[in-house]
Amino acid sequence: MKRVRNSCLAGLCITLTGLLLAGCRACESKTYPVEFPPRAPDATQVTETIHRDAERIDGYEPKGEIARLAGAFYKVNALTVDRGHKPEQMQEALENLRLAGQRCLTDFGYEAISRLGLFLLERFEHRLQALAEASQGVEGSATPLFTGGEPPAGIAEPFSAFASIGGDFLVLAAANDMARQKGSGFELDADSRFFVRLAFKMRWANVFPEVTEVQLRLLDDYERKWYEIWVAERSKTADLPRRLRAVAYLAKHDPGYPALEARGIVLFKAGDYAQAAKAFHAALEKKPGDDRLESFLDQARARAR
Repeated sequence: MKRVRNSCLAGLCITLTGLLLAGCRACESKTYPVEFPPRAPDATQVTETIHRDAERIDGYEPKGEIARLAGAFYKVNALTVDRGHKPEQMQEALENLRLAGQRCLTDFGYEAISRLGLFLLERFEHRLQALAEASQGVEGSATPLFTGGEPPAGIAEPFSAFASIGGDFLVLAAANDMARQKGSGFELDADSRFFVRLAFKMRWANVFPEVTEVQLRLLDDYERKWYEIWVAERSKTADLPRRLRAVAYLAKHDPGYPALEARGIVLFKAGDYAQAAKAFHAALEKKPGDDRLESFLDQARARAR
């Protein structure tokens, strides 16, 4: 009888041990949200970049053909928020801007184009800040600024000054969580200020779409890397091909970037679960036993079925 009782107790212990171990394994197989980890540029590096840019335009003022190129840029931006403009007006303004840009690039070189871009960036930041401050005193300012609607009369002047250099930037900033409502108006998200600068630099570089050297002169390697990280990981308006190109750029230029994992996350968020699973599987082969990657792979496979 005693032997039977001991046998039962032993069986019970084995059962409990099995349950406990199963519970531990369940804990180990935690489900992680398929998201990019928080990532931010180095504050010291950002400060150094801003100071370097400021030094390049200390005492600078565009003149002659360079000033006329700036004027062509202002006109294109103003038309993007002018609801009464005709399509042919925008097309003509864009052509004039590109022609003026090519002439200045040929006649004055990359340094002149880069300095003008930094000069415009400084004005852009000042006018954006002035618009943000003005919006705090005018009820209902944020919504039209974020949606492309008609701004209240109380901020018409600072809005017009900003729009001539920033165009529809605030609509894109709000869509990408760079700007948010505060009180009656808006404010820029503090963590996004560096990316706002990069976005403007790329906007200026796109005036010369076939000349990649302009991008290289405006953005150093560190800035370009972080711009591509923003596109891949934070942008809510970049399409799938653009985000995948950003991941490919990072894979090529930053050996430490987890490109396979990033590709998987981008594809997963786009709903391509089968391809996401392939990317997570490849990433897991490089980092066997990684809990996050195992969770990502399980989720992608489950949704791909």
